[in-house]
Amino acid sequence: MPSVVTTGYYTGSFRAIERRFKVTAGIPKRVWNNFCEMGRLEYYRSVRGLKSLLEQPELEFVRILKENRPSMPYKEIKENVEHFTACNPSISAIGRAVRTRLSTGIMTWKRMIRPSAEKFTPENIEYCQMYINFMNILDPHRIKFFDETGVKVDCANRHYGHSVKGTHCIEVMQNAQTQNVTVNVLCGTSGVMYANTINGASNTVEFLNFFYKASQTTQPNGNPVLEYGDYIVMDKAAIHRFEGGRVLAEWLDSFGVTMIYLPVYSPELNPVELLFNKFKTVLHRYKFCNILQFNIHVGVYRALQEITVSDLRGFYNHVQYLQRV
Repeated sequence: MPSVVTTGYYTGSFRAIERRFKVTAGIPKRVWNNFCEMGRLEYYRSVRGLKSLLEQPELEFVRILKENRPSMPYKEIKENVEHFTACNPSISAIGRAVRTRLSTGIMTWKRMIRPSAEKFTPENIEYCQMYINFMNILDPHRIKFFDETGVKVDCANRHYGHSVKGTHCIEVMQNAQTQNVTVNVLCGTSGVMYANTINGASNTVEFLNFFYKASQTTQPNGNPVLEYGDYIVMDKAAIHRFEGGRVLAEWLDSFGVTMIYLPVYSPELNPVELLFNKFKTVLHRYKFCNILQFNIHVGVYRALQEITVSDLRGFYNHVQYLQRV
């Protein structure tokens, strides 16, 4: 539609303008209302040739809303735009703007990551920076990580299979509730240093007992698992702190080993998380299904044997502990 400079009052009909200029019904009226209310005679074409009321200030407002709360639906964005600006856009216009018109680039719909708010407290942010600075000056080959995970017999059950199109895929599996087994792992750049399993959930006594047994164990090269000058890193789970954590830290310090806590909710700094990812993947292999049902502890130890030194070095490198070497 060509631009029209209007002065005074128009006595004709909007329908006549639509017929004369061959435009979509309703556009002349919206252009006229926009001129009367805003003092502007402007027309924007969208993908379908319809007018869009979203200008740059409104687009920036939409961007801020989406960046602040990515899950905010288009309807809620529309309500905010109508409340805080002079625009009255359609929901489809909001959707097109989010997908193609924002200054930050194209936005796509994806699964969200929901980190805990405790991770972003000023205290934890400061501690995280101190942790990174301190770890940056250490020899990564002296840094060892400890963590635990749970395993059940049915964790080896697969969830996908083949069947004729249009039919259900059915396979009888072990689905009965089974006792949880806790797997404790201490690892370093030379591989899985020491691991054990316990029936049920772990506790402070089992936690301390793990490190006592680890201190009595040697590596394949004959060196002890816990050596003078080592650093043991673990998360801030309840059993790792308080009285048990204090006792362990003092005991480790007595023979030159330092205990360090990870910043809260920071699995991206822990290579054991990557180790457990591969460990759980290995348990889904065909040969481990029967082993787990026969003896879950044997299955766990055999799966841990699949974690190689090369794997651990890759995990350390992924979380950037080896990139300084």
